[in-house]
Amino acid sequence: MIRPSQRLWSLLLEISTREDLEIDLADDPDFRNMRGGIESRFVEWIYTMREQRALVDRLRKILRPSDARRLANKAGVSREAMEGLDPAGLFHLVLERLGIPEPRPAGGLFDGVEQLQALRDAMNSWMAGEEVEPPIDPARRGTERLLKLIVRFLWDSGQADILRDVAQQGLQGFSPREIDQNGRWLDGLDIGSSSYLLRAFELERQERERPLPFLMHEEVWTAKTHRRFLALADALNADVHDRSIPERQRRERQEKAVRMVCELIDDGELAIPRTVRFFRRYQDGPVYHLEGYSLGPDGKPECLQFFEVEGEFDFRCDHMFLAATNPSAVNASIIELVPSFMEPV
Repeated sequence: MIRPSQRLWSLLLEISTREDLEIDLADDPDFRNMRGGIESRFVEWIYTMREQRALVDRLRKILRPSDARRLANKAGVSREAMEGLDPAGLFHLVLERLGIPEPRPAGGLFDGVEQLQALRDAMNSWMAGEEVEPPIDPARRGTERLLKLIVRFLWDSGQADILRDVAQQGLQGFSPREIDQNGRWLDGLDIGSSSYLLRAFELERQERERPLPFLMHEEVWTAKTHRRFLALADALNADVHDRSIPERQRRERQEKAVRMVCELIDDGELAIPRTVRFFRRYQDGPVYHLEGYSLGPDGKPECLQFFEVEGEFDFRCDHMFLAATNPSAVNASIIELVPSFMEPV
């Protein structure tokens, strides 16, 4: 078996000479400080730079921009995949093709939280006497997105049977409805029906004594959470369905409702999935662990460890996860990222 590092070295020799590579690599300070033959140092250099998420940047420095496309061709990357990519993007594709992708954080998740926080901030300004137009409609869409994200995660992470039974049989007070088997019906839920479904799911889960490994709280959707989201739905809908309520009274209701929901988010009481892209799987005795990059609360890449993970995951794809602990993940539930949640609200 040809190791990925050997394959990359062979490809570089197809677009350059050994002498030129030695000269180019000698300009790199980290490579220059390593000891041993050039091929051995090259292997160490690759994995050292990859660990620092600097390999692509170093390849850009030692190779010409035209070399990136030539290298991609040699690695078997299709023209369609190369279309519109700069040298950095091409180097990323080559490394992924060879099985040594440089760690990259997963893309950001549009979970609707930003829209809720924007409404809260606008309401704070309004309460302070400023003339503002509260972003009611974006907040409504954001709330729907947040609830659909949570429901979809439960559906895809092994809880579809309970959700299906609740919806079809009208369990735990949920109004029964016709559904499809692949989950497309979830896209039609509004704020109120999503919250009722989540509360009914939680009650039914408790009756069946079904554990949720990632659950950091005793319930995934508490009665308090349910009440607050119903209050928010009523407050937001008042702008459309009940204009008879004086504006100040409507705004005060909306301010209180969005503040109470944002408190749930700020206090970590909602199980909101995060994204991750894995780059390493390693054996530790009888178990396997994973490492991957996610975007932290500050928007910066954060390396996460996932302990004692079962199953295989495509390192080329972004995933969503919930875990019992953070930042390192224990008892994590991991699913492939649903593309629609990558679209702006």
